[in-house]
Amino acid sequence: VLIALSKKEGEADLNIKGKMNEIFSNPTKYPLFTGMEDNLQFQYNNINKYPSNPDNLGFDATRYNMSATYLNNLVTINDPRVFIVAEPATKQLKNGKTPANITAYVGAPSGEDLADMSSKMSTVDDADYSLRSRSRYYSSYAPEPGVLIGYAEMCFNIAEGINRGWITSGDAEEWYMKGIKASLGFYGIPVDAAGSVSKTYEGINYVIPFDFSGSYYPQAAVKYKGNNADGLTQILTQKYF
Repeated sequence: VLIALSKKEGEADLNIKGKMNEIFSNPTKYPLFTGMEDNLQFQYNNINKYPSNPDNLGFDATRYNMSATYLNNLVTINDPRVFIVAEPATKQLKNGKTPANITAYVGAPSGEDLADMSSKMSTVDDADYSLRSRSRYYSSYAPEPGVLIGYAEMCFNIAEGINRGWITSGDAEEWYMKGIKASLGFYGIPVDAAGSVSKTYEGINYVIPFDFSGSYYPQAAVKYKGNNADGLTQILTQKYF
């Protein structure tokens, strides 16, 4: 709530800065989440089904293509969440790429005319854009929980509070990294040591190596740029992801 009021930070009666600093500085009175296991979340099952599930795989209206704002920005930073949440665009596969090639995943521009977008997706084996992952979202009635209040978002909120100067102690980069690792971990991606991500497509399993500390985080677009406007943009971008 305090983060959502960021444009009112100068309102004395709201005391946004003071309240956020008090919460962070007094864990006895205001205990914080310590991990994803503390999430307030809704667990789906075969009675209360996840919206995308085996029952509606065949209906095009429930199997949307991916958005460029989300997917293409993940592709730019070689983010393995791409392999988990999406399928490669079949046009890219037709042109010789494999499902293990992150550039085979393409999102649609949000401002594109729907008729044009539809025509680009009309041919199954020559579609321009990526669809949501069948193996993740349509093979189970409970592919993931619905997070209402989550540890990852809390970490990014704290990082933002430190970046903005609302919190007078703590390390914004530490909380920023915790947030990224928590989000990656939500998708089963290894973050504490070098490992791999598995992508199954059309019955074939692809293993993609991933090293958070060695190659992912050191990227200029990912590594925290400091308590400034660029650093704030990074925090907000990763929170969006």
